[in-house]
Amino acid sequence: MAHLQHLKFFLTLMLKKMFLDNVVELFLIVVFVAGIYR
Repeated sequence: MAHLQHLKFFLTLMLKKMFLDNVVELFLIVVFVAGIYR
């Protein structure tokens, strides 16, 4: 049971990291596009 809890924690961390990376990537793309079309 403890192993399952650890796995769940790890998966949550991975999802958060992926989500944050995507948000940063989207932000950079928006800034880049805004810079081009200004």
